[in-house]
Amino acid sequence: MGFISYDISIDPGKPVVDLSISATPNDLTVKVDQLGDCKIKATPSTGTIIGGAIAGSILGLFAGPAGALLGGGAGVGTVYAVGELIQSGIQDGLHNGIKGKEKKIEFGSPLGYSLDVAGVKVNLTVQTLNLSTYNGMLLATGDVKVD
Repeated sequence: MGFISYDISIDPGKPVVDLSISATPNDLTVKVDQLGDCKIKATPSTGTIIGGAIAGSILGLFAGPAGALLGGGAGVGTVYAVGELIQSGIQDGLHNGIKGKEKKIEFGSPLGYSLDVAGVKVNLTVQTLNLSTYNGMLLATGDVKVD
């Protein structure tokens, strides 16, 4: 049915995402632990409500004048019921669909850096990499190999 449309909103507009990050000298992995509390709302557009009332009334005409009145209410009720199904499906899908997802970013080669010291090229290559936090900031520590 072409007249069914809903406005979808998320509250809060920018939900909090809890994630964890792990790293090796060759890659970084980001994993979504969970999506913070947020509510999805599917509000039927005005045209959808009117369309539901008209469709319900047309179907209700087959049951006589009382059916036409009740059918319009049933049509609008159906529009709102579908909106609740949409809300529930999106909310469940969003929370369950994102939880546990992870993405690995390959560096291509181990992290490292080269510099010249008194005409001698010194290469630093990360051997172990540990991530943690310090005063709310990301802290990377580890061991390096010096060539």
